[in-house]
Amino acid sequence: PQAVISAWAPAAAGTRLVTGTLDGGGVGFNEDEAILQVQNVDLADGSLRVSKEIRVNSARFAALRWGGLADDTIAAGMTDGAVRLWTYQRDNLREAATLQVHEKGTTVRALSFNPSVKTLLAHGGADKRVLITDLATGAPSTTSVTEGSAQHVGEISSIAWNYETPHILSSASMDGVCSVWDTRSRKSFSD
Repeated sequence: PQAVISAWAPAAAGTRLVTGTLDGGGVGFNEDEAILQVQNVDLADGSLRVSKEIRVNSARFAALRWGGLADDTIAAGMTDGAVRLWTYQRDNLREAATLQVHEKGTTVRALSFNPSVKTLLAHGGADKRVLITDLATGAPSTTSVTEGSAQHVGEISSIAWNYETPHILSSASMDGVCSVWDTRSRKSFSD
């Protein structure tokens, strides 16, 4: 068996789950290949049926989220510092973009789509930075939330948008610190 991570599809996409082989993989894991699967979940009988599978020949998965403007975007934080994006529509899974926005060779462990401004994707990882990418444009633009502020000392382990105030974001790190950010001013509430 292989170690995997998962993320539920938004309600608009149906009862689906995306899974990806985790860094470190497990028994029989090919270190040069990761597998991304979209699975249909039957809640009546508890069964899972793979509807699409792709193999990624670069880095492995460290984080997964499903969301975006049309609730059709799967975002993956990778072990090489990239954020990879796929779209899933009508049982068709296709790669949309690879964003090399974190330091090469660092792991992107945290992802979160903004629940109000669905084109905004926050991400962070081993390089201790919290970044926001706006996926609305043809060439996604990325800004740093942490530059010029008291940055995390440890690797970013979790990121979450506030559901009531769309410009408020929290990040947690492996050093036990949780920061709350105003993304408009790019300042932490603790600054």
